[in-house]
Amino acid sequence: MGSNNNVIQFENYFRPSAAYRRVLLEFMEKVAESSEDFFQISLNLAINGKWREWNESMPIGSTLNFSEDMLLDTGDEFVTHAMVLSIELGDLVEKIRSGLASGERFFRRD
Repeated sequence: MGSNNNVIQFENYFRPSAAYRRVLLEFMEKVAESSEDFFQISLNLAINGKWREWNESMPIGSTLNFSEDMLLDTGDEFVTHAMVLSIELGDLVEKIRSGLASGERFFRRD
């Protein structure tokens, strides 16, 4: 039979266009927002669930910096799931940011 002209040969590398980079940046921003949203959801679940008594005993205006580890350690599976999503999305943001900073090596196909 004849050669198939519909076959696309992909290279090991590609040069992302300005439009591709713009869409990737928009994607990164949305993922970052979602990561923050899931962190906030995790915190809200914790202070309205397992940490409710503690939260109610805190004076108005008190501040505390909550860590990922604190939220992962509540014993509430939904707090944990929300926190894991926040962490995974944050990791994706860092991967995209790092890839964009390193240039074309990021876009190598293995």
